[in-house]
Amino acid sequence: MNENNEIKDLKPLSSSHEVLHLDETPKAYGSDLTNVEMQSCVFDFLSRFTILFFNLYSSSAFIIPNPQNDHKLISYIIKVCYEVITLSPSLFKDQVFSLTVIIFTLFYVVILICYGMVIAVRYRYGYVQSEFSLKLWIVIHRLLMPLPGMLIGHYMGFYLVQLTMNLHSVPILLISLITGLLWIWGCFASTFIYNSTRQNRNGDSCQIHHNYTTFLNFIYFLPLLNSLMPGFISSFIDSNYDSFIYFVISSLISICNIVFILYKRPFTTIGMNCSIIFMFLGRIPISLHWMIKEKYCDHYEFGLIFLFALLVAISFISAGLACFMKKSNSNNDENKENRESIGNNEITMMENDSIIQNPNGELDNANADTRSFPFNYISFQIQDVVNIIFLAISTFTMMLFNAFAAQRVPEVPALPDLIHDKFHVANALRLDSSYGSFQFSNIAVMTLSIMIICFFLAYPRMFNFRKMIFIYSILAIVRAFSFLVTTLPPPCAGVANCPCADSNVLKSLREEKAIVIASAWLFGLGMFLKYPECGDLIISGHTMFIWLAARTVMDMVTKTIPNPLRCLICGSILALVITAMVYIIISRNHYTIDVWFGFLFPETLWILYSTLQVTASYPPSIEDSVLTKLIRWMEKRKYPLVKSILRTDTI
Repeated sequence: MNENNEIKDLKPLSSSHEVLHLDETPKAYGSDLTNVEMQSCVFDFLSRFTILFFNLYSSSAFIIPNPQNDHKLISYIIKVCYEVITLSPSLFKDQVFSLTVIIFTLFYVVILICYGMVIAVRYRYGYVQSEFSLKLWIVIHRLLMPLPGMLIGHYMGFYLVQLTMNLHSVPILLISLITGLLWIWGCFASTFIYNSTRQNRNGDSCQIHHNYTTFLNFIYFLPLLNSLMPGFISSFIDSNYDSFIYFVISSLISICNIVFILYKRPFTTIGMNCSIIFMFLGRIPISLHWMIKEKYCDHYEFGLIFLFALLVAISFISAGLACFMKKSNSNNDENKENRESIGNNEITMMENDSIIQNPNGELDNANADTRSFPFNYISFQIQDVVNIIFLAISTFTMMLFNAFAAQRVPEVPALPDLIHDKFHVANALRLDSSYGSFQFSNIAVMTLSIMIICFFLAYPRMFNFRKMIFIYSILAIVRAFSFLVTTLPPPCAGVANCPCADSNVLKSLREEKAIVIASAWLFGLGMFLKYPECGDLIISGHTMFIWLAARTVMDMVTKTIPNPLRCLICGSILALVITAMVYIIISRNHYTIDVWFGFLFPETLWILYSTLQVTASYPPSIEDSVLTKLIRWMEKRKYPLVKSILRTDTI
C-alpha cells in the first residue's frame, strides 16, 4: 500500500524542479523529444531535401574561379547560382561585405545554439517544456542548423587560398574558423540530444539508429567539407592535379560510405538508407565537374549532359537497391535482433564480472571511464624523484645539444618545402612589429599551460603527472639527438628578420660557449631568449609541447566533462593547436617536416604509454616485456591504479 502511494506521488522528470546533474540533462531533454512527433509530409520532405541538396550541390567544386569558362552561358549561370547560394566573396568588391556576411552567419549560428541551450537549462532545473517549443527545436535541428554549412566551408576555402598571397584575409578566415567550430558543435549537440534515447519515432522517416549518430553527424558536416576541400587542395597541391585529387578523394569517401550503409543500414527506414546511397552515388559524377570545367572546357555542355545521364542512371540503381533492401530487410532485422540480444547479454555479464568485492566488503568498479585515481599525489616516492631528475637531465641535454647544432648552422639557402613554396606571407609576418614578442605559437603554449594548471587545481585526482613528464623527457632526448646528428639550414633563409641566417649572429653563436647559450635558452623557457634559437630543427619543440599538452588537457576533459560540452572544448583545443602548427610553418620558423615530427612523436609515445598502462594494470606475468615492467613500476603508487584483477581495455 505504501509503495502504491509512493508511485502515485512521483512526478515526471521534466516537472520535478530538481536540479539535474550536467550529464543527466541531455537524457531528460531527449526523452521528452521522443514524445513529440512532427507528422508532416512537408517536414519529412524538407528534411531529406536539405541533406541531399546541400551535399550534392557542394560537391560541384565552384570555389576556384575559372575566368576562361565565363563566356559559356551555362557555366556562367551555374557559377552565379552557386555564388549567390554561398554569398561568395567573389560577388563583393569590398571585403567589408564578406566580413558582414560571415559575422551575420556567426550570429545566426549563435542564436540557434542559444535557443537549444535555454531549453537545456530549463530542463536541468526541472521546468516543463511546451510541445511547441520542442517542435520548434526539432525544426531548428533538422532544417535551419544545416543551412550555413556550405557557406562557412566556402568562406574558409576561399580565404585560405587568399592567405597564400597576403595576410589581408586573416581576420575573415579566423572568424570563419570560429563560426565553423560553433556550427559543428551545434550540429553535434543537436544530434546527440535528439538521439540520446533508443526509442523509435514512428513518424520520423529520417531517424538513425542510436549507435550510428556519428555517421549522421558526418553527413551534416559533409557540405562544409565539400566546400572547403577545393580551396584546401588548391592551397597545398600543384594546380595541374588539384581537380583530379578532389575527384579521387570525393569518390573514395562516397564508396566507403555506400559500403557502410549497405552493410550496417544505419537509418531505421529503407527509404532513407536508399536516399543517402543515392546521395553518395551522385557525389561521384558531380565531383567530376571541376575536372570537366578545367580540363575539357571546350566540351563543357557535353560534359554536363554526361553528368546528368549518370545521375539518371544512379537514380535507377538506387531504386533497384531499394527493392533489394526491402526483400532482405526481414532477414536482416531478425539477425540484428539476435546479435543485439547476444551483445546485451555479454555486456551484462561483463558488467557483473567487473564489479569486484574488495577485502573490506565494498564494491569497486575498476572499469569505469570516469573513475578517480590519485594520480597527482606527488609524495616524492622514488618514481617521482626519478621523473624529476630525468626531466632536468633531458631538458638540459636538449638545450646543450641545440647549442652545439646552432654553432654548426650552414649559411646556405633554405631547403625546398611544399607549404613554404605555396604560402608567401612569411615576410609580412616577420616584419610585423609584434613578431618578436607576440607569436601565435607562444600564445598557444601559454594557453595550454594555463589550462593544465586550471584542470589540475579543479580536478586534482584526475591528473597523471608522471605520464606527462615521462613522455616529455623521452621526447627531449629524441629531439636532442635528432638535431645534433643532422643540422639543416634555417627555413627562414632568404626571408626578412631571420637572425639564424645572419652571418654576424651565427659568428657570435660560434664564439660563445655552448653551455652559456644552453643556459640562456633554458631559463628563457624557449620564448624569452637572449640568443636566437637556431639549429633546433627536424622536430619542432613548440609543436611537441603543444600537442602533448593538448593531449593531456583533452584526456582530463574526457574524464571530467560530459558531452556535448566535452566536444566543444576538445574541438576548440584542436582548432588552437592546428592554427598554431600552421602559423609555425607559414612564418618559416620550422620546415613542414619539423611540425609533422613534432606531432607524430608525442602522439606515438602517448598511444604506446596508454597501451602499456593497460597491460601494466594486469597481474605481473613472466611474459611481460621490459616496457610493461617499466610502466608498471612508473605507475606504482600507495593506492593501486586498478584494483580489479580482470583485464580491461581502457585505463
